[in-house]
Amino acid sequence: MLAALVALAPTSVAFAQGPPGTGDPATTTTTVPSTTSTTTAPTTSAEPRGSTTTTTAPISPATTSAPRKSKASTTTTSAPPATTRPTTTTTSTTTTVPAQASGTWITAPGYNPAWHSINNPLLPRPPANSGVGRRIVYSKGQQRIWLMEANGYITNTHLVSGRYDIPAVGYYHVYSKSLNTFATHNPAITWMYMVRFAVGPQGGGIGFHQIPLLNGVPMQTVAQLGQPLSGGCVRQSHADAVLVWNWAPIGTLVVVMP
Repeated sequence: MLAALVALAPTSVAFAQGPPGTGDPATTTTTVPSTTSTTTAPTTSAEPRGSTTTTTAPISPATTSAPRKSKASTTTTSAPPATTRPTTTTTSTTTTVPAQASGTWITAPGYNPAWHSINNPLLPRPPANSGVGRRIVYSKGQQRIWLMEANGYITNTHLVSGRYDIPAVGYYHVYSKSLNTFATHNPAITWMYMVRFAVGPQGGGIGFHQIPLLNGVPMQTVAQLGQPLSGGCVRQSHADAVLVWNWAPIGTLVVVMP
């Protein structure tokens, strides 16, 4: 019976002899194989073949290594730029038209003498030493006047009818203007667009104006302009008289040349 048990289970039996003379074993010690088994799991550094496969996922391009934090970590989130509405710029342009004979500058919007810089080479030039700045130059010898801009541009020049002796050569300024007037010595003589700049020997005003009418009839023709036919003032055609009226405000310099 004991041999059968030994064959079935590999046990170790030890017999300790009891006290002398007893002949019976005092203690039986049986060593049973331990049922606890220790399994050492493989480490990831020395991976056995065919056991565990470790797959390393690729690093996403959007993933960046954050810098080491110091005492405090601050995260700043930038908001997307605001959408800017397109800006529309409107540029207004003033169209310049030639001055018209109407007695007012309203018919010449945007007029600016500085835009003019080149004189027509065919225009007669004013006499030498005729002054500077914006002015009217009147040559008694040529019976002609010039409307001069400050930059030397000739706005207009035309023939007139005045006198050789008066007014005296010199510098004057426009001091008075009248749309309609008459001769003090004869009220039947009338004219328009009077621009006074001097005073005659009898105390009357001398100025640029339209060809006068005697009882409604012109006292000379436009073709006769350029001849000294006036009683003292400076006669002009209707269109030229309107232009001077518009162009020369009170205070305008008038240079009278021989």
